[in-house]
Amino acid sequence: MSNARNVGIERATGDYLTFIDSDDLVAPTYLSDMVSVINENSELFVSGFILYPIKPGYRPSIPTEQCTFVVDNVHIQQFIQLNEQSLLYGPVAKLYRTSIVHENGLKFNPQLSLGEDLHFNYDYLKYVNQITAVPKANYFYREVGEASLSNKYRDNLFDLSYEQWQAIKNFYVTRDMWNGISKRYVSHLLWAFVYDGIFEFPKRKENSYHYLENILSIPEITYLKEHPNEYHCAKWIKFAIIHRCTWIFYLYFMAKK
Repeated sequence: MSNARNVGIERATGDYLTFIDSDDLVAPTYLSDMVSVINENSELFVSGFILYPIKPGYRPSIPTEQCTFVVDNVHIQQFIQLNEQSLLYGPVAKLYRTSIVHENGLKFNPQLSLGEDLHFNYDYLKYVNQITAVPKANYFYREVGEASLSNKYRDNLFDLSYEQWQAIKNFYVTRDMWNGISKRYVSHLLWAFVYDGIFEFPKRKENSYHYLENILSIPEITYLKEHPNEYHCAKWIKFAIIHRCTWIFYLYFMAKK
């Protein structure tokens, strides 16, 4: 998919780019609703999406209001809100300025099996000063089955997730948005990645102690110690993570075999 998108980028001649995956759907007003809010100052236009088939109780991911905001320390809550709604993770339901993509040689990395969308977005966001949010959900993102590429088991899942986390964290730092609000948000993400990485252990082909040790050796574990309440899980799990007690998890998983 990355290669196909890159071909599209190379051949694009219009002022704006949008991406529509082949197995997804869009409403008739998908483009017109975003085009209607185009302005000279915004470099990114973000709308919402709906996962389908729609399940009972499902709530679409939609910007809460139509607004235009500067990507800076003052408006950090609005930026984080788009992240929390998963609206900055993928390339769909957006308009990008073609000139920014072309002039900076931005492309999707075909070598990545996971996270290429997020890396593309955060590479693009380096050149974004202003975002316009559109409170519409005209993009229908198809949830794929367990056999699909997106749900394929990856032996290096934690490493890929950790790289995504670093890209997000580095963005806040380089844009002078590294404050109490962003630290809490970024810490929550890291809690989730570390927790999920540890509890992937039983699925791995080899139950390696080194795998768990590698997760708990990342220097940013200190962020989790500073923000222990940003993630909900058992107290013993938090203790073992914060104090890098690899042996506790290893014995736990071996006892359950």
